[in-house]
Amino acid sequence: MATPHELARRIFIIALAVCLTLFATTAAISSEAHPDPLPTFTMNTMGGEPVNMELLKNFPVSVVVFFATWNPKSEKALTALQKIADKFEEQGVAVVGVNSESESVDANFKSTLAQYIEKNKITYTVLIDEGLSTYRSWEIKAMPTTFILDNELKVVHTLAGAPTAYSDDIVEHVEKKLGIKHEEEKNKKHVEAASNRYRPEKHITLRFGMITRSAERGRVSRALKDIDGILSTEEKFADGFAYKGALYVTDKKQDAETDKAAREAFAHALTLDPTIPRALLGDAFFAMKDGDFKKGLDSANLAFEQSDWGMMEKPEDLDALQKQFKEAAAMESLDDAKKAELEEALHDLLLLHKKRKVDRSKLNMGKE
Repeated sequence: MATPHELARRIFIIALAVCLTLFATTAAISSEAHPDPLPTFTMNTMGGEPVNMELLKNFPVSVVVFFATWNPKSEKALTALQKIADKFEEQGVAVVGVNSESESVDANFKSTLAQYIEKNKITYTVLIDEGLSTYRSWEIKAMPTTFILDNELKVVHTLAGAPTAYSDDIVEHVEKKLGIKHEEEKNKKHVEAASNRYRPEKHITLRFGMITRSAERGRVSRALKDIDGILSTEEKFADGFAYKGALYVTDKKQDAETDKAAREAFAHALTLDPTIPRALLGDAFFAMKDGDFKKGLDSANLAFEQSDWGMMEKPEDLDALQKQFKEAAAMESLDDAKKAELEEALHDLLLLHKKRKVDRSKLNMGKE
């Protein structure tokens, strides 16, 4: 007969074996493989309308969840996905629920499913996997199982079950695929950079003000010489380097040499501070000159969103400008007239004047 100590030891070993078995099963479920590519399906909605999987190619990202009313975790997943569907509605993310109840269901099942959907306030599309054909072809091994697909129906991420971090996990992968997370991190970086922007001492600021007035009177060469005098000691003065770039854009020469110098000045300013509006506008201007309108629009829109314009006056028609550039960014392509209009607007913004509409003859056509 086993002693109490030996009995306790045996119980411990059995419990440990059970835990290891459960862990192995869980690991297998969470890392399970699925067919690649996934077999296409055609399933009916609650109303009996057929839906083909190919329709999901019309959405940038799709989330497909297999669920059953008898599975408690399915309810958690469905309600979490409703919030996700609402969150990403404007980005065009599709959420689809696939009910894989059992091999066969009775005549009253659709009524039961309808009540279940209403109870959980589900508004996204729910399909019925009759006979579990898609459940089998997609090799589902756990309920619920969630797939994130791109617009080519390739699997971005799968998740078996509904763990505590279910919603966060799905959101993270959807945002990553949409590029939203990257934009949020970039914007955070810009806010932090703007709050830490280098501010020169007062006597430098006064000298800078004199240089701007000199440039506005058409004395661009003199202004360039004076700004170089400041930058020789103020190496962190991003506003100064951005202004230097704008001086070269304003310069009446407008040759390959001044073009190169302007680009270098704007680029250096952005390495010092990626939030300087004038440097962003310069970057946008040259990107558009090079034919890279996507980069140009991105840089321009980022400039317009800055709250701190440093030593550059906000354009008087900022709201109209923002609208103009955001509308252009939303277009699939731009005609030559629209491109020229945007490039001219950026050029006007760089002409060292408080107003966007300026008398260019006072800036780059005057005699020094």
